Amino acid sequence: MKIKPLIPPRLRMGDTIGIVAPASHFDLKKFNRGMAVLESMGFNTLVTEMLFNKKGYFAGSDLERAEMVNRYFADPAIKAIICARGGYGSIRILSSLDYKAIQKNPKIFVGFSDVSALLSTLYLRCRLVTFHGPTVTTLGNSDDRTKDSLLSMITSGDKPKIVIKNGITIKSGSASGPVLGGNLNTLCHLLGTPFQPDFKGCILFLEDKGEVPYRFDRMLSQMKLAGCFNGLAGLINC
Repeated sequence: MKIKPLIPPRLRMGDTIGIVAPASHFDLKKFNRGMAVLESMGFNTLVTEMLFNKKGYFAGSDLERAEMVNRYFADPAIKAIICARGGYGSIRILSSLDYKAIQKNPKIFVGFSDVSALLSTLYLRCRLVTFHGPTVTTLGNSDDRTKDSLLSMITSGDKPKIVIKNGITIKSGSASGPVLGGNLNTLCHLLGTPFQPDFKGCILFLEDKGEVPYRFDRMLSQMKLAGCFNGLAGLINC
């Protein structure tokens, strides 16, 4: 029996958004600009001292970063969670998350890039619908369309419109299914682990930047050989 996707409650103005750093530490100026945007949207934000921890290139130890995610999902006062930054490190905390507690306390969870490891795994383990969107450190420099789209997604039940400009259609047609995916590089790192995603029946979208063509080819070939494209409803490469 298929388990229905777990759709988290949408936000209301004045709700509290908890900020977590599941991967790398971040630039404070960019962070403050993003926080100002969230507050201008009408939300309260919760930031703890642990958020600013540093250990090497991580925002604290693996256990500290996992603890922050677990704590915010369990806290009823926090209605949504947005990641401060991607970078690298989300994959290192997957084994330390309390998936049963997360499933009992579904919340909006937003991030992209390295955070794709969390977005994918939260759906795989909890069937929680997550949000591929800006982190706090990118929000301050985002255009109005991105900000408006984020606000609409977290406050209304409207289905998002995905518009790809200057795209090339390789195989035309129509498809339906859950939209899953994220950062191509990060998703490849999940292959062969207990957190390998299952895209059967889904529309898979992939995003990455700064990679030369042969690396894209290598990662796509790896996913193909791992069976990730078997049974796809559709594929979008952004």
